[in-house]
Amino acid sequence: MARYTHANLCETLINPATGSPISTDTFARVFAREIKTAKIEIDGIALAGFVRQLRRGNMTAFIWHSKTQWGWSELAEHESRLAAIEERMGLKNE
Repeated sequence: MARYTHANLCETLINPATGSPISTDTFARVFAREIKTAKIEIDGIALAGFVRQLRRGNMTAFIWHSKTQWGWSELAEHESRLAAIEERMGLKNE
């Protein structure tokens, strides 16, 4: 997903009186509230969709949340790493 700067957004907002894009100063003044709240609003929309998926039993959403928020990970990955460490240290029991 592209990340847009204020200057990028100004290029799309045309001042009807001049026919030119608005300045970044005008953008900051006119859209001050939107600049402050946009990420919070988008995060809220995304979170609501995520919670909806969890409530529907979407296991992929649950697994993703478990890994990113609770620190869960793949057990097989840990077992593999442990085996490699044990082998390097000469602790592997045959």
